[in-house]
Amino acid sequence: MSRYAGGMALMALLSAALIQMDKLVVSRMLPLEVFGFYAIAWSLSQGAMILAAPVATSMFPRLTALAETGRSEALRRTYHLACQLAAVLALPLGLTLAVFTREVLLVWTGSPAVAAGAWEAGALLTVGSMALAVQVVPYHLALAHGWVRLNLALIAVSLALAVPLLVLLVGARGAAGAAFA
Repeated sequence: MSRYAGGMALMALLSAALIQMDKLVVSRMLPLEVFGFYAIAWSLSQGAMILAAPVATSMFPRLTALAETGRSEALRRTYHLACQLAAVLALPLGLTLAVFTREVLLVWTGSPAVAAGAWEAGALLTVGSMALAVQVVPYHLALAHGWVRLNLALIAVSLALAVPLLVLLVGARGAAGAAFA
């Protein structure tokens, strides 16, 4: 139990670093106005995750109970249902936001300057958020089986790749480069 708790704590710390790394790099390498556009774009892009995360969180106790009792058929059905529900909720919103990012930003902020400055990064970040939204149930399934090490390895590799990629792409493409990374 203490290994699981320690792994979860480490995963929380590494995840927080990974989630904030792009904002840190953008704020250090680009002007404040561009960072502001990026922050608004990031906020908009979280729509898909806002819809998918509660599905995974609410299904986690059930997935854990089924994994613990070895009821593999019920686990498979529950897992597929949760994945489908998360996708049905997250993907339509994410696709709409990704395709109409400029228009949504204009309506949301009322500022043509914000819409022009944030749309490209917003569209790319939204695509990334959709990818994360469809991964949130599998992530919880791994945790339900106690596979903390797998998720820790994925986060560690992501961090190791993200930092140099962010610096390289922000230098080449600005905020859109950070969003792509």
